[in-house]
Amino acid sequence: MNTTEPRELMLIWVIDTDNKPVEWNYTVKSRIAAGESLPPLGKSGRAGGAIGTYLRRQKIWQILKAEAKQEREVLTP
Repeated sequence: MNTTEPRELMLIWVIDTDNKPVEWNYTVKSRIAAGESLPPLGKSGRAGGAIGTYLRRQKIWQILKAEAKQEREVLTP
């Protein structure tokens, strides 16, 4: 099984459509506290692929990917 060593994740600041920063930590914690479950991540060692599949199905990801292509850039999960 191909897995990576555990590592620290760095924050990424995202601006929403109202030009306000999205507070991911608060949002995720509150959604879990409200009973929302995390998306399934599949088999052990396959979380990256599961996240990639999830993102590619999202309309916003498809829009961002098209914008990146226009800028001659590559968007990857």
